[in-house]
Amino acid sequence: EALAADRRGDAVALFMAYVGMPAAQIEGMRHAPFWAGMEAIAPTLAYDHTAIMGKDGSIPRERAARVHVPTLVMSGGSGAPFMKETARTLSQVIPAAKLRTLEGQAHDVQPDALAPVLVEFFAA
Repeated sequence: EALAADRRGDAVALFMAYVGMPAAQIEGMRHAPFWAGMEAIAPTLAYDHTAIMGKDGSIPRERAARVHVPTLVMSGGSGAPFMKETARTLSQVIPAAKLRTLEGQAHDVQPDALAPVLVEFFAA
């Protein structure tokens, strides 16, 4: 609805609220220099959500089960509960998946926490 009315900032804010971001944090982000960039990509939100989660918002178990390559599924130990649950579920249904939880990390993972996990995965 917000996208149809070209209210891109509202669409971004609604998406962030949907994924569990606190309202005060969203409001602060609206005044940050990067907000214009978020608004610019707002039209991709509906597509991304549908492509990743399906039209009904559920975890795409059947689609994930068709992934037959080694897959590293990660979540942040401090991340939103739905992100951790999605990662856990995907790691169970993807045949060659490995789940790693990055303790102390949320959605905005620090490079020094991410790099060693990626090196280990790609070196295997």
